[in-house]
Amino acid sequence: MIVPRHYEDLCVLHENLMPRRGYYIPASRPMGPLVADRDQSDRLQMLNGQWRFRYFDSIHDVPADVFLGDSLVDFIEAPVPSVWQNWGFDWHQYTNIRSPIPLDPPHVPQNNPAGAYLCEFDHTPDPDDVVGMHFTRLNRHYQPALHLARLVLRRTGLIDRVGGASASSFLLNMNDLFQDFVEDRLRRHMRGHLDVVAEPTEWLGHHRAVRMYPDLVLERSGVPVYVCDAKYKLTADGIGRNPDYYQLLAYLTAMNLDEGVLIYCLHDGEVPPRRVDVRHTDKRLFTYALDLSGRVDEVETALRELARWARGRVAQERAATAA
Repeated sequence: MIVPRHYEDLCVLHENLMPRRGYYIPASRPMGPLVADRDQSDRLQMLNGQWRFRYFDSIHDVPADVFLGDSLVDFIEAPVPSVWQNWGFDWHQYTNIRSPIPLDPPHVPQNNPAGAYLCEFDHTPDPDDVVGMHFTRLNRHYQPALHLARLVLRRTGLIDRVGGASASSFLLNMNDLFQDFVEDRLRRHMRGHLDVVAEPTEWLGHHRAVRMYPDLVLERSGVPVYVCDAKYKLTADGIGRNPDYYQLLAYLTAMNLDEGVLIYCLHDGEVPPRRVDVRHTDKRLFTYALDLSGRVDEVETALRELARWARGRVAQERAATAA
């Protein structure tokens, strides 16, 4: 452990000292000054008792991972509060003989003993008795955040009815958010295989008539090979909506591609990709239900599977064209 020798610099009085403040002991009800009997407060948890302890002859012997892994096997149990000299470590500094510390101010011995203490404890807050705080003009700006924290700890929420709690909110365009999210993850999982281009400008008609912006276009060496249209709509059967099919068909027709996919949010169940073969053409319209209801790692797996499926469709289309 590298320790600056501030203790030998008379110009350094302190380091990382916090600003002065009043000494407060919180309590959920009036309990007087709470000085000698501060441990009676229900907001105070005393940590006196048996701690894990390890002694070092020098502070420079303390490893950086002293509280990790195999280092913990060298710890013993020691009472806190106590003085480690009373337990056989080091020696007492105040004795009736010559001081053990050499007199050479401002220098001190290099090998200063050090003790590492470790305590593990549990704390379970009462959700019905969160925090009582007296708000003033100095801390009033914390009041909305405290009220929100109280609702979270109580596992409650807000609804648009008349009540005593108030909160601010903001709305997100979930269509844009869903599209941006799918774009970001597909770009990651397509890296080294295909390029993901967001909302390129395409034209439905000749002479630049009817501008269109497909959500996501998969390209190889700058050439479009597949179209993905992200729709933040819930589907329980994997079947798309008619206007969405029309839109995807327009993209494929304008870009001279044979296949594309509508990506929906999965509402319930496990639905395989659905396929619609357009009459009198070679166009194929797929829907893919993406499940976002699981844990983060499960959602990431679902997006990885979507990328794998899309790469497979592109490879199959390329093979059919080559044949």
